[in-house]
Amino acid sequence: MKTAKNRSPRIAALVLFILLLLPCSFLFAEITITDDAQFARERLNSVSIEYAKTTVGGKALLFMGESYFRQGISDEAARYFQKVVDEYPIPSLKNPALYRLGWSNLQANEWRNAEQTFKMVGRNSPLYPSAQDLSVRSLEGEQLPLKNPTTAGMLAIIPGLGHVYCNRYKDALVAFLLNGLFIWATVEAFDEDLPVLGGILAFVGLGFYGGNIYSAVNAAHKHNRKVRNDFRKGLADKFDLGLFTTRQGHIGLALRVEF
Repeated sequence: MKTAKNRSPRIAALVLFILLLLPCSFLFAEITITDDAQFARERLNSVSIEYAKTTVGGKALLFMGESYFRQGISDEAARYFQKVVDEYPIPSLKNPALYRLGWSNLQANEWRNAEQTFKMVGRNSPLYPSAQDLSVRSLEGEQLPLKNPTTAGMLAIIPGLGHVYCNRYKDALVAFLLNGLFIWATVEAFDEDLPVLGGILAFVGLGFYGGNIYSAVNAAHKHNRKVRNDFRKGLADKFDLGLFTTRQGHIGLALRVEF
């Protein structure tokens, strides 16, 4: 049996090598709604109430929906656009609201709903040609090359294989090496009669093994988000807030919105 003097440096070196491979960066993401955007919505809400059932009130609701849409809050955006559709039958308000409602459906990955909504835009609307094109293209969202998160997780039972499925080859190599090294280090520790160290390595290694599965599932979700976002970016958006600014001598809304 190897002496403690000979075995300890080898185990220590192996553990140090594993630690050097560990990722040491963190990604923090925070989604915030600016005070200015919230203040603008509060003012627009007051206008929509004060001028309810008028063109001005309808425009206020449309702008509120647009503010949520531009911040990626599709459910709230859809709620305001639907309210304009239901309460303001004027084509100059209803058609843009339908168009934006269709885009909100696209933003929420509701491809069938988007198709049907775009079809409802009136023929006399300047948005009609774009809406018809988007109606057809919306269904392409159902054919996107997505990855199944469940499949990725199951494949990750063999460390790295789930990442290969998601085309994340560098991550696959790191996952395979880290998990393999932890297994090797754990076996070496027990073989060298170091049960405490072996237990610690086994516990930490188990955490990394679970992290490998979680990471593979997360990689599938990231892949799907990117594919969907790229698809949406490839669609032409003809909506223009400038269509709703007031002309001199008419009562209406004129504002500059930044998100």
